Amino acid sequence: MLTKAKLAYQINQCINKRKLQQAKVAEILDIPQSKVSLLMNGKIFGFSVEKLMHFLNCLSFDVEIHLKPIRASSMGHIRVCA
Repeated sequence: MLTKAKLAYQINQCINKRKLQQAKVAEILDIPQSKVSLLMNGKIFGFSVEKLMHFLNCLSFDVEIHLKPIRASSMGHIRVCA
């Protein structure tokens, strides 16, 4: 869930920085305005990580996933960097 929250935060940061209206965001992301409202209000339960990454692509962001090995005795982690 933290990954989704961080991706949604970056989407909202972009929308706010560009001063986009929800109707324009809906057009860019090709989703209904009501879904934009949910996204901007932190209600991300209906959005997958893949969908949020696609939204970032639509907003002119590259999304990269880097994998690196760790010691066999420890568990890996997921991190979203912007």
